[in-house]
Amino acid sequence: GGGDYGKPSDFLLLSPKDQIVVVDSLRDISLWAAPLPGVSSLYDRAVKGWRGSGTSTSSFGTEQWETYVSVPTADWLLVGRVSASQILSVFDESMAVLAWLNLAAILITCSFIALFIWVVLKPLKNMTHKVHSMAAGDIPLQKLPVVHEDEVGSLVQSFNLLVDQLHETQGRLKHLAHHDPLTELPNRRLFTADLAHSCALAMRQSSSLALLFIDLDGFKGINDRHGHGIGDQLLKQVAERLNEGIRKSDRVARLGGDEFALVLMDCKERENLVAMARKWINRLSAPYLIVGREINIGASIGIGIFPEHATDIETLIAKADAAMFEAKRAGANTYCFVGG
Repeated sequence: GGGDYGKPSDFLLLSPKDQIVVVDSLRDISLWAAPLPGVSSLYDRAVKGWRGSGTSTSSFGTEQWETYVSVPTADWLLVGRVSASQILSVFDESMAVLAWLNLAAILITCSFIALFIWVVLKPLKNMTHKVHSMAAGDIPLQKLPVVHEDEVGSLVQSFNLLVDQLHETQGRLKHLAHHDPLTELPNRRLFTADLAHSCALAMRQSSSLALLFIDLDGFKGINDRHGHGIGDQLLKQVAERLNEGIRKSDRVARLGGDEFALVLMDCKERENLVAMARKWINRLSAPYLIVGREINIGASIGIGIFPEHATDIETLIAKADAAMFEAKRAGANTYCFVGG
């Protein structure tokens, strides 16, 4: 029976002392001869006291894995064996299972990564789309909502800060485009637009308005004697006096140099306009105190009435301007209506 030792089996129960196989789990017989010395190197080592696992070659020439353990209640050996082909088969199956598990893990990981990227980048994509629409002029420049308090949220907050700064800059530029930088009064451009609006309103209400063109008398001499710094301070004080003396419905502007304009709404009676013209002449002719110096100037005023003297703003402006020069030729520091 020793020559048959080495066939694949589940386990053997051996008695080294008696040199017999007590039980072979794959055989119907028991108590057959143990392998002779030299047949199984692992068995030879186990007889000498070694316990453990290792590979050996069976009598059939096949590789197998053997494990030797002691039976505590007897001086016997329990040997578990499995062929290398079985191990490789199990290994191949395990590797296949591991491969599928790895593939599943990779797919799940990629799905989570894709979901994470979508969640993170969706606000960024939306922000980019809106910024492009703003740049193209499809929608007005505006702040974006802060959806997440993360890096994208910080980027949105930075963009909103930039929008605030741009709006502030645009506001300053718009103000500069429509206002005189020295006096802060509306300039000729804004004045013309306001006058057109006021004339249209007066036309709808079947009322009238008066346009007063004001030119300072002796301003060039002030600049020549005291310098442009004093002249600028004088213009600023003139603008303050004009602003303080008008009604809420009226408009005042600096047209350039020492020339100003007033639009007085709902003015029909010539006597009222005469009184107002004299008031403005007296107000503007009062002494100015600038850097410890008393400065005196006068004011010439030309008066045009809409729609009595003109039904369009270009003609009204031209006639009021001409009336102002008539006042200067009449001796200055006085007023003159369109047509005398």
